[in-house]
Amino acid sequence: MMIFPAQIGILASGQAGDLACAFVAHLLSDEGQRVLLDPAIGRVPISRTIHEADPAMYRGNPRGDAPALARL
Repeated sequence: MMIFPAQIGILASGQAGDLACAFVAHLLSDEGQRVLLDPAIGRVPISRTIHEADPAMYRGNPRGDAPALARL
């Protein structure tokens, strides 16, 4: 199995910082995380809520043991 990590960021020099922040907030919401489950998108949600809702979707813990993600 291959996992393709996805990164997202907000440019400091961007002209629509408020919209960018809203977009990132949406991606981190349960609704946004569910979108990542679509096979066409091929990403692994980081939300503990999404993972726990359907543990059969995963083999192992996609979050690993990274303490930095524990607050999500």
